[in-house]
Amino acid sequence: MVFGLLGLLSAFATTAIPVAARFDLYCFVAVRTLQGIAYAANFSVIGNFLNKWSYMKQSGLFISVLVSFFQVSPAVTMPSGGYICSHYQWPYIYYSHGIASFVLFSFFIIAYRNSPHKHPLVTDIELKKIAVGKED
Repeated sequence: MVFGLLGLLSAFATTAIPVAARFDLYCFVAVRTLQGIAYAANFSVIGNFLNKWSYMKQSGLFISVLVSFFQVSPAVTMPSGGYICSHYQWPYIYYSHGIASFVLFSFFIIAYRNSPHKHPLVTDIELKKIAVGKED
């Protein structure tokens, strides 16, 4: 839940960047700081998610998928940002990314549970596989 709320904070900060940049340098720095605080939450969530949700045999796969956003984000952001900037104005890069972040983090808040035991779509067989080799 905290990760989802920090994601929404990041989405808000992203959409606020053009306004903050026009308003004042200090306001811009404050908004970018909020983004950084929200981004820092990613690292603790990866370990927590891996511990609670992955099978021991698939830990490597889980880690690689969870950290792939470091590489995928620039691969998506650069071409889409270039297109938006060349066809519209630069603030729309931040508006579109902020809206996309808001939609994705809203979905995350709705779908995610802190424990697989609390998720309605996780079966007993999956719970047993997740529990193998772990102490709780």
